[in-house]
Amino acid sequence: MCNGSCEKGCVEAIDRYYNNIVQHLITASNSCIPIKNSKYKKHWWNDELDDLKHQVIAATTFWRSIGCPRSGVVNDNRLQWKYRHKLAIKQAEKNADQIFNEELFEYFNAKDDRAVMSVMH
Repeated sequence: MCNGSCEKGCVEAIDRYYNNIVQHLITASNSCIPIKNSKYKKHWWNDELDDLKHQVIAATTFWRSIGCPRSGVVNDNRLQWKYRHKLAIKQAEKNADQIFNEELFEYFNAKDDRAVMSVMH
């Protein structure tokens, strides 16, 4: 305990106490807080989109390295990769929605209408 005239030992004890609390908080959070990967919100994301994303990043990095020209072959290449990537994202989202809708339709179509109606009345 500190008696008002703090010495080096008090500061070290407080630091140890603080580090111990922080370590326990990290341990608790690691065991209690679920970790979701980046594909959790974008369940439709796939390897093709990853590849296209890396191509866009590479083209944009090269474009920036030469001064961000607004015309020319390098800019055209960057824009083409960017367009392909955006188009592939839209298509992947559309496909995921279509698959979901078809599965939902098949699920409800397979239900016994009489049983459903008896539950509703």
